[in-house]
Amino acid sequence: MPNSPMPPTMADREAELAALQTAFDEYIASSRELEDELDAELAKMQDKLAESSSANMALVAQLENVNPQLSSLERALGQTKAKLEKESALRRQVELTQDEAQARTREADGAIDALKAECDDAHEQLAFKDEELEELKLELDIERERYRVEIKEMTADLAAIQKKKWNNDDLEDRVGAAVAKAKEAEPVSQLELNSKKSKSDMVSLKGDDTVTMGTFGSEEEDGINGSNETYIRRLEDELEEVTEQLIQTESQLVEMEDELTEAKDGQESLERKIKTMEQRIDTINSENMSSCNSATDEEEKKQNGDTEELHKALQQQWEKEKADIQEELSLLNEELVLTHEELRAAEEDSKIAGSAFDNYKLQHRDVMKKLQTAP
Repeated sequence: MPNSPMPPTMADREAELAALQTAFDEYIASSRELEDELDAELAKMQDKLAESSSANMALVAQLENVNPQLSSLERALGQTKAKLEKESALRRQVELTQDEAQARTREADGAIDALKAECDDAHEQLAFKDEELEELKLELDIERERYRVEIKEMTADLAAIQKKKWNNDDLEDRVGAAVAKAKEAEPVSQLELNSKKSKSDMVSLKGDDTVTMGTFGSEEEDGINGSNETYIRRLEDELEEVTEQLIQTESQLVEMEDELTEAKDGQESLERKIKTMEQRIDTINSENMSSCNSATDEEEKKQNGDTEELHKALQQQWEKEKADIQEELSLLNEELVLTHEELRAAEEDSKIAGSAFDNYKLQHRDVMKKLQTAP
């Protein structure tokens, strides 16, 4: 039979119990320490929880205070977005208006350039008309001088013809007186001889003239009449040429008056165009002001500033160009007045020359008729 273990003795059990008691005491001590640590940790956690709760309550209170502000901010954000969209639409509208204003300004500049070109053309036409007027004056002076020379020549020819006629009349009177004396002094039977002697006396009285009385009464008279007829025809031809030239001069004067009328019409059209441009500028300015008045406060200030600057620039440019155009128009008016006065003077000179030449023509015809009807 196997050997059984020996039961523990009392001492062993007491030792074991003491060891267990020691371990239990140590456990109790460690448990107390752990409990103390846990209590301390719990206290800390409770403090932290209390702090967290208070903080949470504060945050809740802040959240309750912030919620109305957040709602108001959301509403303000919505209003701001709507305002921004409205201002964007207004800005686009103002930009379109500015583009239209710039386009109209360019059109106005083009119209002003066209007006300047028309003014330049009018100045060129006036210069051409002045040149034509100077040429016409020169031609009139030349014609007057030629008429004076021709009148002097005609006067000299008439004086020569009248001198010849007076010499012939004086010679015939002297011959008649000699014949009458011979008739009184000699008998009737010797009348034929005395007539021959009177003819020889008439030849001696003429001096260097070797033509007899019969020749003087036939050939000399025929030669004078033929030369007078030729001279009369030549004078009539020259008078017809002069008349034609006077008619041409009058037609040129009429053409110059028509051209002056056209220039005046062009001036009136320029003035009408200038008035139209002023009305268009005023319309553009009023439209710009109305479009700027419809904008919001801040945008309105900004757009009004830009529009006012644009308006001032346009107004200054327009005033300057308007002053230039008005100055050119005043110069054009002065040139037209001077040209008109010169034309009037030329017409008066032409009328005076024509009337004087007509009077001289009538006198010349009367003289030539007297010469033709003279024995």
